[in-house]
Amino acid sequence: MAIGRLGGIQIDCIDPMVVARFWAAVLGTELQEPLGDPPQYVNLGRWNEAPDAVMVAFQRVPERKVVKNRVHLDVEVQDVESATAHIETLGGSRLAT
Repeated sequence: MAIGRLGGIQIDCIDPMVVARFWAAVLGTELQEPLGDPPQYVNLGRWNEAPDAVMVAFQRVPERKVVKNRVHLDVEVQDVESATAHIETLGGSRLAT
């Protein structure tokens, strides 16, 4: 039996508003009211009306990322090239593999 359930994914970043706006556009959701001034926490609105949908949130931290991300979001799309082109217009970048 589970001890708990996954309620959210919290991602550390230098500027949570910038990162949250990007992911809100990618996932087609709204931002919830930021907490703090400057914003310390920015939550994405739930894109799924189910009450147990996982929340994605961004938290301000003082240090920049210096090593590989330990969390990433897998986004399912119909057309990879079209989705990639759209994400690049939002500020995303394609990594060389």
